[in-house]
Amino acid sequence: MFRYRGPIAAMSSPISSECFPLPAGPPCRSSSGEGSGGGRGSSAADLQQSGMLVLLCWSSAVFVDIDGVLNVGAAEKGKSPTLLNDSNLRLAQSLWTKREGHPERHLVESLMAVSRKRLDGEKEALNTLVAKNRSYVSDVLVGRLAEILEAAGPRCLAVLASTWQAARHKTRLQDLEARLTRCLGRPFAFQATTGSSEEHTPDGRLIAIGNCMAELTSHGGVAAAAAEAGRLRALVLEDFFITALAGHWSVDGRAMDSPAAVEEYVCSRVPAPWTAQVRLIHTYAEWSTAEGVFVKCGVGLSQADVRRSKEFVAPNVADGVARAPKPSMAFFSLASAWFCSAPPPTSGASSSCPSTSSPSSSPSSDGHDTLHFAPL
Repeated sequence: MFRYRGPIAAMSSPISSECFPLPAGPPCRSSSGEGSGGGRGSSAADLQQSGMLVLLCWSSAVFVDIDGVLNVGAAEKGKSPTLLNDSNLRLAQSLWTKREGHPERHLVESLMAVSRKRLDGEKEALNTLVAKNRSYVSDVLVGRLAEILEAAGPRCLAVLASTWQAARHKTRLQDLEARLTRCLGRPFAFQATTGSSEEHTPDGRLIAIGNCMAELTSHGGVAAAAAEAGRLRALVLEDFFITALAGHWSVDGRAMDSPAAVEEYVCSRVPAPWTAQVRLIHTYAEWSTAEGVFVKCGVGLSQADVRRSKEFVAPNVADGVARAPKPSMAFFSLASAWFCSAPPPTSGASSSCPSTSSPSSSPSSDGHDTLHFAPL
């Protein structure tokens, strides 16, 4: 089930006829009964007194998977995917000349093939996207997501669609939100989740996104006004558990054999006669090497993906605020949502966002020499 996390986007600019503040009422709390500030939530009156107005007219949504989108992972049959991080890459390099007869030969060859792969139209190989310093995400890829969110503007709802919404990944998620905060130059936290964190199949993931889309756009939903006006845009950033769109899996009897099939399914979850525009960015690639190694990989956001995403979600400047969808009174149901600040930057982390186009291609060294590849 779709869940609000906070913070709901806020504005310090004067309110327009297209946006409404939350109604006065009791402090807002999370679903667990705890709000920010030692258990006390922020009431509408508190926000209005501080000059902050809540933006309730969502006109776009970005569904964000993390593994395979904000990092690079190689699929291994019968095993968990392997993360392309600096220690794994260094280990594969050390085993390369003695891989013959090694029990991890296929993994070594796959990781080396992934690190050397240059996707069509890209100037750099995937080894520029390694996750470093014990992180599970690539700084470069996080920067690319920040570019997309910045282009989408303040009326974009960031929805976490990843298994990282599970409690066991709380620390990882906080680290990611801190990195996005630094890149964006403002507090950031995913405003919502799909509410489903245990699916492990591509159809399960797509159904969770579809269910969330249905709730967003149903009567009283936070994106209902935009859908009613036919102006809602939904961007889906997914690798579907490193799975191809080749018709091998289906949802509701429809084979998922192309990005268009996925987009049509998500769009179909919007209650008729309302509609939405949907775009899938499928961060997946497969290829065979000259040595005959077949590789399946969640390759992360490419620069081409960023361009296509920004073109899709960027507000139409010609339309302006005056033509934005007018939200209904149903948006006041958001009074139960709670506000929280993005987590502070982790100790020792960089205070700025790295370049999204020209990182160093050399993996860093952290002293690991164990023959153990870290899974994704």
